[in-house]
Amino acid sequence: MMEYPKYKKVLFCTDFSENSDYAFEFAFGIAKRDEGLLYILHVTPHSPNQERLRVYVSDDILRNIQKGLEQELDDNYKERYTKKIADAVRFEIITKSGREDEEILKFAKDEKVDGCNRCQAYTVDRYVSKHKGVCR
Repeated sequence: MMEYPKYKKVLFCTDFSENSDYAFEFAFGIAKRDEGLLYILHVTPHSPNQERLRVYVSDDILRNIQKGLEQELDDNYKERYTKKIADAVRFEIITKSGREDEEILKFAKDEKVDGCNRCQAYTVDRYVSKHKGVCR
């Protein structure tokens, strides 16, 4: 019988796509099997247009847009992941903003996520494109 390494920290990166949902099943299964901590990470790309909007839109409207986006993220986390986890594993939800590849690698390094010596965070996809060690 093959022995698998035990993972104390499992990093799952999501863009809330169907492919991410499939990858979640693997990450959740590993965290459950090894009684590890499951990190659920979503990186929102930073858009230069956000700063340009300040010229045309009031701060109140921008705050309302931000609150709406945060609520949508919370709903996505609950619907797709947290309600499936229940009390089966310990987990943390993290949302970052910036370049996806940089933020994922930085988080994995900072948190010392298991198996990230050559960190390759990925989602199951039939088109795999590699960028700076991160597979999409």
